[in-house]
Amino acid sequence: MRTQGPEAWVERWRYGRIDEAVAWDAAMRFYFEDRLDAALRAAEELAGAAMGAYLSQYRVIEAEQATRLVSRSWRAAEWLTVESPPNESVLDEPALAAEVLDACDDVAETFGWRHGPQTWVTFLTAEVDGPWLPTRHGYCIDKNRFTKICLPVALTGDREELAEAVRHEYAHVMTGHRTAGRCPRWLDEAVAMTAERADLSFRDFATGHAAWRGPRDLDAAFREDRESVEGSQVVRQAYRQAAALGATLVGRGGPAKLGALLDAFADNSFLTEVALRLTGQDYAGEALRQVYGLSTDGLFAEARKGID
Repeated sequence: MRTQGPEAWVERWRYGRIDEAVAWDAAMRFYFEDRLDAALRAAEELAGAAMGAYLSQYRVIEAEQATRLVSRSWRAAEWLTVESPPNESVLDEPALAAEVLDACDDVAETFGWRHGPQTWVTFLTAEVDGPWLPTRHGYCIDKNRFTKICLPVALTGDREELAEAVRHEYAHVMTGHRTAGRCPRWLDEAVAMTAERADLSFRDFATGHAAWRGPRDLDAAFREDRESVEGSQVVRQAYRQAAALGATLVGRGGPAKLGALLDAFADNSFLTEVALRLTGQDYAGEALRQVYGLSTDGLFAEARKGID
């Protein structure tokens, strides 16, 4: 899962009191610098209703700082750093680094990409693995100096699930860089679900028990409340629909062609960029037409038809 970036978080404070806005802006600046102790202190300057209204973001800072206090970090590759609490990880440092690196290599080889952007993979301490942390199952977020992946340390006890989770989140790293941050959420998750290679059923879309959503509604579905029964069901359906979309694209030329689709987001000429802005076309639609000869609506229709 890719979380919202700093602009989205700070935007939520725009109409708050000045002191609240200043405190939260400071917390976010420290957070995106990965200065977690300073970020937590700044966030704790908030009080009462202000803290309650933005508790989910505070919990993310708190979880990463709690993990930092009990963890070691080390270089697994020139571009990859791993951080983990040694007293909680089932795997020792060399074994854990090898598992993470193998999963990242798998993504790069599958989609035709070269590692390069600095990536930090953190295994969150079990202390923060609770319903108060809405992103506890894993997330990917762009910080100032690197892209950070956070996963629960419990995954180190199951190598298959560990590999699936790392592949999913590292696919977000790849997608963000290859598309210059222009990828819509539905396609970002379609690539990640393809990389994860989870065994999923799409039968409930065919029977009508799960809603098949259009691009905008699918993007919105990923933002549902994951802690509510209804919201968690919507989110699970959204991930499975994304997987169906990814499978449709892979079926039209393999995963390497899906990688080429990502590159098409950022290879536009100046005139193409101007045309896209003037006509209000989206980057996903232009990239799909360039690589697959498909419109966005055409892809969604083909994927839906393919599961009947």
